[in-house]
Amino acid sequence: MTKLTRVAGKGVRFLRTHGLRATYKAALRRLRASGPVAVKAAGGEALPYGFAYDPITYRHRSATAAEPARPKSVNWVIPNFYGSSGGHRTIFRLARGLEGAGYEVRFHVFGETHYVSDSEATEVMRAHYFPLKAAVHLGVTQMPPSEICVASSWETAYAVRDFDACRRKVYFVQDYEPSFYPASTESVLAENTYRFGFDCICAGRWLAAKMREHGNRAESFDLAYDPSVYSPGAWTTTGTASSSTRATRRAGAGRSWACCRSRCSSVVAPRRRSSSSARTTCPTACRSNTRRPASCPSQSWPSFTGARPSGSPSL
Repeated sequence: MTKLTRVAGKGVRFLRTHGLRATYKAALRRLRASGPVAVKAAGGEALPYGFAYDPITYRHRSATAAEPARPKSVNWVIPNFYGSSGGHRTIFRLARGLEGAGYEVRFHVFGETHYVSDSEATEVMRAHYFPLKAAVHLGVTQMPPSEICVASSWETAYAVRDFDACRRKVYFVQDYEPSFYPASTESVLAENTYRFGFDCICAGRWLAAKMREHGNRAESFDLAYDPSVYSPGAWTTTGTASSSTRATRRAGAGRSWACCRSRCSSVVAPRRRSSSSARTTCPTACRSNTRRPASCPSQSWPSFTGARPSGSPSL
């Protein structure tokens, strides 16, 4: 007789003796006492992305009088990073702005990482991105209470979902991540994070509109670029960079971030290259080989240090 058969027989006998209501209450008590149950596949192995099914156990389930959430404190949950990442550079740049506004920022790496210590990850962040006061911590279970907790990818959103020791949860959205995958578990899990009810800060107006379609409050900031590298005079009519621009790029200066294509509605990417018309690279499309009208607008974020485009959100 298997264990399942014994349990089923015991349940039937309890039901006959005590009735349906008492059986339901007893089963509920048993489930609560046993804690979360790991979801298993048919072969008995744990399913991937277990963090989406099983709640994460945190040291701080909620802020208490002994350790309250400090005002102007931010826990920013990020995925693993290396020495060069555009998405992480945007995160660290915004953290620099928050520190300038008096916020205390802490980064927590969620998921697998190649770092072996907090100090190693912090050193890489400060050496390759920005010399922030913030430190990088590996893992999320020891996150202290904070005023704001920020998710930065669909995986990290599940960690923020289970963290209750904060006053406000924010989703920093830089891509529509369900589209990273075909129809699959990953695509569904990514889209589910847009139903967690977080306040969203989005890279561009299109993403903000997508978040509102999911019922979220969303604000957007304009995507920026470095005008010292991407400007109308920096490119020739053949679509190649001028000699001074190539020298600047070889020196590693002025890494840029693509500005929003919607700023120039008349820019249309042709299906094939035509030799009959002059070609150039539009600064508003940043590196894409497109036709540039005579009056092509360009938006910049001056120095990336304090000035923000009008209407951009702040925490």
